[in-house]
Amino acid sequence: SEEDYHFNTNVTWPKKRKRGKGIINYHNGYRFEGNFKKGKAQGEGIVYDGNGDVLVDGNFSEGVLNNGTIYQKYYIYSGQF
Repeated sequence: SEEDYHFNTNVTWPKKRKRGKGIINYHNGYRFEGNFKKGKAQGEGIVYDGNGDVLVDGNFSEGVLNNGTIYQKYYIYSGQF
């Protein structure tokens, strides 16, 4: 759902840069690791679930997944969004 992959959250940024490589840990156990620009996912990034399994691996622009792969229990989708 859109809520699962929404990247606007309260994050403490080192030196208030809000850019470069970083990690966001969510209350539900999910984790985003990747690049940021102006506080939003930008470029390559990966979303992990609470078990450390990859849910999304792709290219983001302004916090939105543009292309990549979504891994679900019964299917894998790879392509443009």
